[in-house]
Amino acid sequence: MCNFTDILTGETIKKYMTTINVKEDWLTYKNPDYSPISPSLRENRFNPTGKEAFYVASGIQVAQVEIPNYEKYELYRLKPGPYDAFDLPRFARDFDCIVQFIQSKKEGGYGICQKITEIVTSIVPTVSGILYSSSQMHKRDESGYCLAVLPPSPLLEKGFFVKVGSE
Repeated sequence: MCNFTDILTGETIKKYMTTINVKEDWLTYKNPDYSPISPSLRENRFNPTGKEAFYVASGIQVAQVEIPNYEKYELYRLKPGPYDAFDLPRFARDFDCIVQFIQSKKEGGYGICQKITEIVTSIVPTVSGILYSSSQMHKRDESGYCLAVLPPSPLLEKGFFVKVGSE
């Protein structure tokens, strides 16, 4: 178990920043009863209760595994463009702490990931998000990635989600 709070300095965070060039491959399912740009303020892996974050997956298979009962929702893609993100999988590999960041909420995984968000956004306030390994894919012994897109990313503007099939 690594003590990442001591490791995550401004220099380290900059080393693990990456640009994700989103095309049409980052997807999410959204509840049709709400606007796709209306965030849930419920606690999730990278945001505590009351804080906004939007979650997208690196492809349809990952999105379907990550969203329980995805059939009830509408499929959206993230607007294409460059997204600057903290590369948590690479950081976790380099510091031998992968398991810490894929743990369930019950195992303490959410609190650890929320602390990462807090530290990264305090040092790089314009970060678009946190790239992370899909814990649901990991449970299947497969790999896939997700991106927690964090306000106030300049990329979060009206139309940053596009309904698949409406283009």
